[in-house]
Amino acid sequence: MLIVADQEEANSTEYLGKVIEMFIHRTYPQCTSTVLNSGAGLFQHQANMVFIHKTLRPLINRQRAAIVEQYAEDWSSHFHLTFALSDGPHARMAQLTSGLRQYRPDLLHIWQLKGFWHHRQLRFGDIDVEPFVHKDSTPSEPVKNLSPEIKDLVNEIAQYKKEFEDSITTGESELSSFWLRKTGKPVLSVLMVSIVILSYH
Repeated sequence: MLIVADQEEANSTEYLGKVIEMFIHRTYPQCTSTVLNSGAGLFQHQANMVFIHKTLRPLINRQRAAIVEQYAEDWSSHFHLTFALSDGPHARMAQLTSGLRQYRPDLLHIWQLKGFWHHRQLRFGDIDVEPFVHKDSTPSEPVKNLSPEIKDLVNEIAQYKKEFEDSITTGESELSSFWLRKTGKPVLSVLMVSIVILSYH
């Protein structure tokens, strides 16, 4: 578990991060945690970007690499990222969302904090757990706006999909009876290889 704190004057969460770590160790002794101090600049986009790319992402990548080494091809079922956020400056939230998007994180959001403050009770109805696919708001891009290389990829995958569909509707096929017997969902992909030729004189 990663706990991110900061050292902003009069707004520091440094010691709160340590309290959270103590609570986790006492309540869930089997869990491990790491407190990261993002330093000053909580309200600045540039400072948050530097912290995320220089400190937070390298730590996540090291943990992911260790999981890959331990579980090999089954690693993805042992690695998952969830944001536990209640509130925060726009700069921190925006950079976390964009900087860690590649991990497809889910969001655990305590949206009804006042109920906890006033009644000291945390109800399940006060917590939203949103899967990444439900909150991902990246808009679709028209094919005409894509670069020539990406357009070629889109056309190739469209042609590949058509050929694939034609192949499973004509003649005998083992796809449904064997290869797709569990998921029933084929996954198609194309790969573009760019070759750079260097000339030395």
